[in-house]
Amino acid sequence: WRLTFLIDPLMSPAIAPARQVAKTVLAWAGHPVRPRAEVPAHLLRGAEFERLLADAGLQVVSATTLGFGPVTFWRREILPVLTGVRADAWLQKQADIGTCVIRSLGAQHIVLVRPRQA
Repeated sequence: WRLTFLIDPLMSPAIAPARQVAKTVLAWAGHPVRPRAEVPAHLLRGAEFERLLADAGLQVVSATTLGFGPVTFWRREILPVLTGVRADAWLQKQADIGTCVIRSLGAQHIVLVRPRQA
């Protein structure tokens, strides 16, 4: 649930079912939507990621989120570059101090792990 995905309707997981219906209707009408050439990614919630690490015998020592831009709408940047950089810096500071919600909305989840001790 990264912030940039929540804002952009083309990326938001909240409306993924509606996007799929639209693609199906367009394909049925003879206008299939061609997939974008992207590197496939498997997005995980923080708890799912930490469970995978635990299943691999690792213990999370610390974790943080990183990156809050660029902010897009219909895959077009909506903030001027300088404003976007300032917004990213402010949001990063909020994440670093553990501000509720913001601390888990970054683009990347970075963890420090060690082998779990028996």
